[in-house]
Amino acid sequence: MRGLVLPGATMGREGAFPELRSGGAPVTLELKREVDVLVGQYERGSRGPVTSAQVVAALLGAGEFDAAGDYAREALLKHPDAVPLLVLAADVRYRANDVTGAEVLLRRARSRAPRDPLVALDLGLVLAQRDRGSEARGLLEQATHAGSPALAARARRELSKLR
Repeated sequence: MRGLVLPGATMGREGAFPELRSGGAPVTLELKREVDVLVGQYERGSRGPVTSAQVVAALLGAGEFDAAGDYAREALLKHPDAVPLLVLAADVRYRANDVTGAEVLLRRARSRAPRDPLVALDLGLVLAQRDRGSEARGLLEQATHAGSPALAARARRELSKLR
């Protein structure tokens, strides 16, 4: 199964988002502590778009998909235009096999950040899965020009699968 790319997945340690884990790997104590700290900050009232996105990303990284979805839905009520939150919420939907819901959220993110290569890549991945290759191709081509070598490489790999 193809996975979406999350905000912060290509950032270094000094990035704004917590360490992200893929499925299968056990949750480290450091990640568990980070999740606990972020959730605590959120619950004590620090509910801006950055902290909210960090909470959702950390919960996704820890494999707590239901909790990530709950926090994403709540945060999007207050910050409906926050692109990282839209992308993270799309990932929650995608993991729940709600590809249509993921597409809706990614289209919203794209309308707010039309030049964002991560949004283009993720929307391209979703559209490719929905057998809409021509639309996906344009988005994936845009993502090949990303400033991040990791994003550009992933876009090129996915693009090669469409040809």
